[in-house]
Amino acid sequence: MICEYSKDKKDSIDVSIVRKMYELLGTNMTAIVPSYHDWKADDEFQKWEELFFKNLDRGTKHVLFLDGNDLRGFISYTIDRAKDEVFFNEFQINSGSQGDGVTFRRLMVRFVADIQTEDCGAVRTYANKRNRAKVTAARKRLEQYLNSVCKWRLPCQTPDSFIRSGGILYAGGKEQVIAVDAKSGKKLWEEKVGGSVRGLAVANGRLYVSTTDGNIHCFTPGAANA
Repeated sequence: MICEYSKDKKDSIDVSIVRKMYELLGTNMTAIVPSYHDWKADDEFQKWEELFFKNLDRGTKHVLFLDGNDLRGFISYTIDRAKDEVFFNEFQINSGSQGDGVTFRRLMVRFVADIQTEDCGAVRTYANKRNRAKVTAARKRLEQYLNSVCKWRLPCQTPDSFIRSGGILYAGGKEQVIAVDAKSGKKLWEEKVGGSVRGLAVANGRLYVSTTDGNIHCFTPGAANA
């Protein structure tokens, strides 16, 4: 089961699960850094628990994969809306789930869906000399996963409006509208418009585009002539 801990769910958070998160983090950190502090002490957990709830108020979210009462793994990240970016804090998976790939995929799917909803422009990670190799490996695994589920990618400067009609995708943004083959990702055509695109509609084989400069444009199939 996938669940999420965030600021608006503070009152329903199970502290025993928070303890499991702490213990998983401590176990994995000890494997990376043998000299890691005595994380098993209750006073250390109390310090971490206090920080855990403070960070929720700062925009930190935690996505957990629970198997009954067992915590298979979790992701922690902070969304900074002022900078339009996400800071990737923790990605922890227990030793019994590290080889199956299921926990990784389930957590990553939820994380990617959330940051797409938030429309964040960048994902930042923390790295130092001790964990840089692991961060690099995690980034590679993320790239491999995205490549396995993504059929194609197309850099797009027109992300404001988006619709699909038949086998064609239409996207509109600042002073531009484009048409893309939905199957191949090949750009079929693009055209400049005044202002920014606010609405897209398809009817009778024609694309209608409304823009902030007060105009409505009509494009015919196979050509970018308004």
